[in-house]
Amino acid sequence: HTEAERPAVTVPVDISSYTVGDGMQASVEQNYQGKQGASVLTGKEGFIEWQVAVPQTGLYNIGVDYYPMEGNGSDIERELLIDGVAPFDGARTLTFQRIWTDGESMVKDDDGNEYRPFQVEAPRWMSMVLRGSSDYSKGSYLFYLEQGTHTLRLISNKEPMAISAIRLFQEEELPTYAEKQQEYRQKGYQAATKEIMIEGEAAAYRSSPTLYAINDNSSPMTSPTEVGKIRLNTIGGYNWRYQRQWLEWKFTVTETGLYKLNLRTMQNFNEGASSTRSLYIDGEIPFEEAKDLTFEYSMDWQLNSAGENDTPYLFYLEAGEHTLRLENTLGKISDVLTQMQQTVYQLNGVYRKILMVTGTTPVGIRYIGHQLTQDIHRISNRTAEMAGMQIPVRSCHLYFPISQSAETGCQRGCLGTDHAGIGNQDHVGFQQILM
Repeated sequence: HTEAERPAVTVPVDISSYTVGDGMQASVEQNYQGKQGASVLTGKEGFIEWQVAVPQTGLYNIGVDYYPMEGNGSDIERELLIDGVAPFDGARTLTFQRIWTDGESMVKDDDGNEYRPFQVEAPRWMSMVLRGSSDYSKGSYLFYLEQGTHTLRLISNKEPMAISAIRLFQEEELPTYAEKQQEYRQKGYQAATKEIMIEGEAAAYRSSPTLYAINDNSSPMTSPTEVGKIRLNTIGGYNWRYQRQWLEWKFTVTETGLYKLNLRTMQNFNEGASSTRSLYIDGEIPFEEAKDLTFEYSMDWQLNSAGENDTPYLFYLEAGEHTLRLENTLGKISDVLTQMQQTVYQLNGVYRKILMVTGTTPVGIRYIGHQLTQDIHRISNRTAEMAGMQIPVRSCHLYFPISQSAETGCQRGCLGTDHAGIGNQDHVGFQQILM
């Protein structure tokens, strides 16, 4: 349905009108945690479902406004069924993140060494467009819905949460940086003359309690630093390696204008590869290119200017309080990994059909070569199609596992992908942000 229309309508779901099952404990509360109107509090097990009338056939994004209720401290997991069926695998593993912050200021021991503060939750209402957390998809999910009434079911796999709104809508396309530049010129925006410096270790919020400030003494330029003392002066690194993990900083702008963004970083984990982060300012990605800020491999700290072809991007900021968020993402490699995953899936299908003819220990090679294309329907066309697919990643390859994988359940002789160091090993350390 990739060519289906995307209707320019927003369809709200009446969250107060629901049904539950399998032990779900749900209730409606008014003005919950400062949110005006009705909210549905959902438990950590069972399911809750709603009816929604779709006015026009097409592809829709699904947005959810949620509040992470007190639980065990892990991310919230839900499975989405539409009319009783998961529309695709990614809909089975939807993750709704919690927010964490330092529970105290930087603390020093008796010797004057800093040690990391404990982490506490900082829950608040958040809006999320459903998207992947454990697959290789890029951007938000699109759901194909025909005109008529449909059932949306959320199955609780982990942790409770409150929901104030669910809506079908169309996510707006981001402008390109060229279009943003034109807007700057039309509005007469001018470059700011003042500089803003944000210490990386001073992140206000994070998506995981493991994203805490750490110590680095590899460079005398790192600040703050003190000879013979431990100072928490960086953040990120190895702990910041999973997709969708983010760090957020608060800062104050005293002069309205256009700012460049420079980041002092070190990415010394993925040799020969780059790490990618999406940039959010005040909760929004300012333009398309800000989705994929890349940080190349280096054993030393580098001053990276957010930009393209040695031309830094400009960001318009008004005087006042702002937030800056960097989120781990697969970036442009996402499309390649998705293609690899699809190809391996198809190869496994072909391989299983071959086993139906040859068995696991084939005998009579002459018979196999003569009979294979006759006994396996369309195998020649399938393999020819896959042979024409190009996967331009030198660090990815296909392999035959020699035993069953506990993670995938793959038996001996089936195909898989080896992408260690690409998706889930994406680290970068941050020391300073300059604007």
